[in-house]
Order: sequence, then C-alpha cells, then structure tokens
Amino acid sequence: MKKRARICFYIFLFCAFVALSIGGYFLFNGGGDNVRVGKKFVTFNQTNNASSYKVSVQTESGELSTSDVIYKVNKTERDGVCDYSIEVYAGGENVARESYTQKITRKNEENTKIDCVISNYTIFFLKTGQSNVYPDQKLYDVDSNIFCCVVSDYFDSLFVKNGSYTLFCSSMDSDGNVIEQTTYSYDYKAYYEEDFLRRSDFFYDGVWYDYVIESREELSKLVWWTLLYRQAQDEDLTFFVKTEDINEFNINNLVIDSINNYPEYDALEDSRLYAKLEGQVGALTSFEYYLDENFLLTYKDLKNLNIQGARQAYNYALTNLHYLDESYSQGYITRDGTERTFAVDSVQDEVVVYNTEQLFMVVQSGARPVFVEGESDVALAVYQNALNVLRRINNSDYLTDFEKVTNIYRYITGEIVYDYTLYAFMEAENDYSIKNFGNFSSFYLEGVFYDFGYTNHYAVCDGLSKAFSLMCNIEGIDCIKINGVVKNGNHAWNRVYLSDENLDGWYYVDTTWGEGNYVADANYQILTHTYFLFDFDDSYREITYPERLEEKSPSSTANYYQIVKYSYDDEINDFYIESDADLQNVFEYAESMVFDDEKYVLEVQFSSDYLADVDGEIYYFLDLQNQIETLEKRRDRAQGMEKMSYQFEIEKLKQKKSAWFVENGITDTCEWLKIDNTIIFKITK
Repeated sequence: MKKRARICFYIFLFCAFVALSIGGYFLFNGGGDNVRVGKKFVTFNQTNNASSYKVSVQTESGELSTSDVIYKVNKTERDGVCDYSIEVYAGGENVARESYTQKITRKNEENTKIDCVISNYTIFFLKTGQSNVYPDQKLYDVDSNIFCCVVSDYFDSLFVKNGSYTLFCSSMDSDGNVIEQTTYSYDYKAYYEEDFLRRSDFFYDGVWYDYVIESREELSKLVWWTLLYRQAQDEDLTFFVKTEDINEFNINNLVIDSINNYPEYDALEDSRLYAKLEGQVGALTSFEYYLDENFLLTYKDLKNLNIQGARQAYNYALTNLHYLDESYSQGYITRDGTERTFAVDSVQDEVVVYNTEQLFMVVQSGARPVFVEGESDVALAVYQNALNVLRRINNSDYLTDFEKVTNIYRYITGEIVYDYTLYAFMEAENDYSIKNFGNFSSFYLEGVFYDFGYTNHYAVCDGLSKAFSLMCNIEGIDCIKINGVVKNGNHAWNRVYLSDENLDGWYYVDTTWGEGNYVADANYQILTHTYFLFDFDDSYREITYPERLEEKSPSSTANYYQIVKYSYDDEINDFYIESDADLQNVFEYAESMVFDDEKYVLEVQFSSDYLADVDGEIYYFLDLQNQIETLEKRRDRAQGMEKMSYQFEIEKLKQKKSAWFVENGITDTCEWLKIDNTIIFKITK
C-alpha cells in the first residue's frame, strides 16, 4: 500500500475509534448473572403482553443518554426456531430495522432455561441504506424468553470510555405504558489495542475480519490478505492474538504454512512474511516481493522471436459459434428502457482495490470494488472494459443465467487468444517459474481486458479463468477460479453455479481447453464447447484450491449439446448425435446454413454407443480416417515401390472419405477436428 494510502488508512482507523467507539462488544444476560464479553448485544427477558421495549443508558456521573431507544418486536416461532423482526425508534423516528433468528439447541426439564444460537443478526439503517451483519452468537443457560438487541449503534454515550454504566430496560404495552422495568449495572474496561483492532476490518474471501485473531484459520486469512494487498517491507501490521493455538513458538511456522497455501501462490513465489509475537499482540513484518505493489504490468511482445508456435492465432470460429445465440443479433433490450446495470452494482459490501489481483479476489468474494483515483487506474480501466464487454455480449435483461454464462464462455474462447508464444518461450527456456514470467499480463486480467495497443488480447489459463470468474460474478452468477494440476502440469479453470435451464448446481468450465486446437500450419484455432459445463474427471484433474468442493456438487448433469437446440424442417433437435438419422438431420441443417464463399462451423457430440456402432455412418467415417493415418505412418517409413504402394492405397481411402462427405451433402473440402466425443466440422461452399 502506498504511503499516501497508508496515512489515509490510519486516519480512518483513528476516526473510527473516536466516532464509532460506541460499538462496544459486550453482551449481557437479562438476569445479570451471565455477563459475556462478546459482540455488542444486550439481552433481557421478554414480558407478557409487551409490544415494545425501551432502553436508556446512564453513566457513572449520572448523565442520561440524550434520547431513549424503543424496539418494537415481532416474533414468529417454528419448531424450536424463532424469527425476530424489530423496528427501532430513536427520538420518535424510525431509524432502523433489525432481524435475527434464534435457534434453541437445549432446554432444561422445567423449560425455563435454554441454550440457543443467535444467527443472521442484521441491522438496516433507513437513512443511509447501510446494513450491518453480526457474527453468530451462542448463549448458554439463559431464560427461555430471552430477547436480544443491539444498543451501541444508537447511543452516543455508550462504550465511549472506561467506566460504570447503568442500563434501564422497560417493557411497554401497546399504549406506551411501562409494564416492567429492569436495571442492569456493569463496568466497561476496554483493552485499548484489542478494542482498536476490533474496529479495523479487512475483507477476504467474502468475509469481514477484524485484527483480533482467535483461530489459526483467521491467521491464514490475515496472511493471505496481507499478501494480496502487498504489505510494505518497512511497515508492521499489528494484530491481537486470543487463542492458545498460536504462540511465540509456532507463529512463524503458521505464517509460512499460510503463505505456501495461498490460493494464488504462483504470483507470490518469492514472498517472505514473518510474524513476531509480543505478549498477546503480534506483528507481520519483513515482506519481500518482486512484483511492484500496484501490479503495473506491461505486456512483453515475444511475437518476433524465432520460436516454434510464435505466431498470432486467428480464430475463425467466433461468428459462427455465436450464431446460435440470438442475443448477438438483437438490439439492446431492457425491461424498463434504462441503461443496463449489473448485479454487482447493488452489492452492499464495498472494498477498495488498487490492482487487478485485488479486483479479481474482491469481486469473486461477493463485494463491490471501489477505486482510488490515481492509485487504481489500471484496475479501473480493466473493470470498465469488462463491463463494456458484458454490455455488448449480454445485451438483454431477458437472458437466462445459462445464456449469460454461455456468452461469456464464447467471448473468452472466441476473442481472447491463448498466448502460445509465451508458453513456447517458457518451454524453450525450460523455465516455468512465475518469478521470471510473473510480470506478463497473460497471467492476469490485464491480458484479457487492458488495452496495450495490440490487435488481439493474449492470456494463459490464469488470466482466462480470472476473467471468466470476474464477468460471471459481475452478473451475479456465483463463480470461482480453481487452481489445480492437469496431466502433471499446473492449470486453472472455473466452477460456476447455475440454477435455470433445468440445471441446478455447480458445473466445471475450462476456457483454456475450450479454445480447442491451434493449427500452426494454417494459423487458426478451433473452438469447442466440450469443456463447457463438463463433468469432473479426477483421473487427470487434481484440485489444489479451493478444498471441499464436494459440498457444492451439481444436483443434475449438464450437456451443452443437449441443452442447445436447432430448428430445421419444422422440427426441434439438439446437437447430441445418437443415430444415423440424427447425423443426417444435423448435416442437412448445416448445409442449409452455408452460403457461397462462406463457412459454417458445426459442432456436435456423439454418444459412446453410437461411436461404437460398427454399422453406423460415423463409425465408417472414423474408421476410414484411422486407416489413412495408419498407412501414412507406414508410408513415411517405407522406400521405393513400397512407398508408392502405400500412397496409392491412401489416395483410394481419401476418395472414399470425400465421397462420404458428398453423400451427406457436404463439400469434399470439409475440414474437421475430433476432441474426445466431439467432432467439429468446418463446412464451406
């Protein structure tokens, strides 16, 4: 973080401590015998026939709060679970709405005492529109008619300084008459460092954390956030430790383990982050890194190097693949005629970002990015370009999530060129370390969205998967980037959640493999949907992060070739071929789509049973191709008359293959490519 940003950050923390110190983190039991240091709640017993509760605060000097706070409570019970909906009034004005769920986990025999969990406690402030969400609370052996409320957000005098306080809780009937009043007295004695750190939050992986570390998991999140936000070498980050699991003997090992498990560890290969512990207070320090803190990446053009594969891949399949999606040919449509907005625009959590790594992580975590003028310019440009792309490709409010994700997949695979040159260069150097190649934009969102002045945009799997995650989450479609190993090499792909088009669950997407095969001699690559919503095969893919993905397994299978339909001769069919009749229909449809001097890309998937049917048309075609490839290998090893004999047999087989294309209504110059059970035909006239 730059010096100016650090100064602003500390000013913010100081102001937060002075102005927001009313947010004391104390919880009290209504009987007065179960005081808990915890999360800024006050609990007291409900009274029969009471419709509201009034809370007043008095300091040890006898000074009363300037105004009372009244809570109007509605309670709904269901099978040991109570839902509370509360209207909050201060100075006679409705200022907030609170809600929470109370789940009873144990009752005593007399049904007078309970253990319970208070969850989903949310305050919505009516004037500002801000929402506060509080961590779950567990209460033990409290009165069965317990009621909770947050008081510290409404009293200027509460929890400002050390001292004794008296809390007056009055139960009132519908006419505002006091039925019962209970008085609670307590001492507030803040531990400055902890109290200060409680008010300083950082956001990581969808959760707000404070700097009071109460578990090893929280320490890991703090380390990861520090790595993501580039903790300066000369700046200590103070945190407070409140667990016996972390001590001066194991803290450095825990920090090192956290670094090694960082989800984007490749980009921080040489990072060193150490921690020191003094009493209960710790500090993270000595952070070394080789990328500058603002990720100002510059694409290094290797296209002129004499390396095999060092050429710009041209993707001819883009337009034809998008033909299946009507949104590309229609005008922009919204339900109300206004300029399109995105789901991310209404997200409550706001997090400042300075570079595109932070942008990717923040949006994937479910927050809205905020940019600092002069310090987030590259990240802002990338974000705005991503929004512009989405306005172009998802140009209708009427699209389903499936259609939006399909368009995003097609954009990335169709318009972003896989950086074969960078990969070839790393291969030629026999060096795949991010230390030496980490400043290439192909690993980041810059490769996909930043304008470096090149004709095309270039990225490798890291950049492609980050872009897919960013665009999906902007649309409000939950998506995560997956790091793993494929065929013994590091790889990145995605998992996306869909709940429409008869889909329900998390599905895998690999935009890198979706770019198909690069044909170097012809200088083009062929796209495929084989790796769009595909089934995970752990025989060749291993996930290293995130863990426990089995908790999000799809509840239904997905097959793009069965979901997408085509209409021909008054019939609706899909692109999943199970018979000769299906093959003939799709060929006739494809032939009708080809006009003079144009080409059409037909992508179909065959069932395993049909591919194995020796009497099937496709079996005959693939068998011819296998025979040709076998004879070509023998020809290449032969000499003299034997070589000529093999060539003669090859020509006869090629004539049979050409005849097969003609019989199926396709020109004999058709190019094709087989990927697993999918075959892609480039049909021309």
